[in-house]
Amino acid sequence: MSRLTFSYGIAQVIPPAIVGYMAEYYGTFNNGLMLTLVIMLTGSIALIVAQRIQCHAGLTSASLSNQT
Repeated sequence: MSRLTFSYGIAQVIPPAIVGYMAEYYGTFNNGLMLTLVIMLTGSIALIVAQRIQCHAGLTSASLSNQT
């Protein structure tokens, strides 16, 4: 759970700064929004692939939590 909170905190701080610099450089937020779109799509695809691998291996979240 702490990893999730940590990554969420990082996502709340770093990307707005990057998009701010991009908006200042290019004079518009369009490029920053496109970068955000690409990152979100990449994360969504990675999540779908991970779920398919998990299902293919026959693992469920319940069986994973029982392994600890």
